[in-house]
Amino acid sequence: MEKGLNAQNSTNPVGQVVSISGPVATCRVNRDVQDLMMNEIVFVGEEKLFGEITRLEDDTATIQVYEEALGIKRASVVTRSRQLLSASLGPGLLGKIYDGLQRSLDALRHESGVYLQPGVRAAKLPQDTRWEFEPTLKIGDMGGPGDFLGTVRENELIDHKIMVPPFLSGKIVD
Repeated sequence: MEKGLNAQNSTNPVGQVVSISGPVATCRVNRDVQDLMMNEIVFVGEEKLFGEITRLEDDTATIQVYEEALGIKRASVVTRSRQLLSASLGPGLLGKIYDGLQRSLDALRHESGVYLQPGVRAAKLPQDTRWEFEPTLKIGDMGGPGDFLGTVRENELIDHKIMVPPFLSGKIVD
């Protein structure tokens, strides 16, 4: 299960579906929801189908549903993840086959069998593999966005450069 994307435990209601046309749902946003974001991942209906907010206008959100949308109906609840749709890069990515949402097809098959069940989730990168990290910066060094923290060797051909994320900087303390 992707950390932070556990739709089963989502308690962040956004609103309800007011219309659906193919894979596009229109949601009336609850008045108390203030910080909804473009490209935010949301879960639609009882089966918690994976979707993305593609348009925000006044109290209406347009959602692109990335799974079979047959089970969605008017008044279906939409919950939020508070995460943007993104891809994860790092060790363990190579040698696997993914769908368009970066869900490993092997992991999905293991989770639900050869016929994918609606709402099934899988981690983007292997969560059970430990990789050796070789630091470039030392304790006391300053690091900022784009600086190399170190490397992780995936195999004899590939070294992944680990960088300081955008908008983060400071002194290395551990």
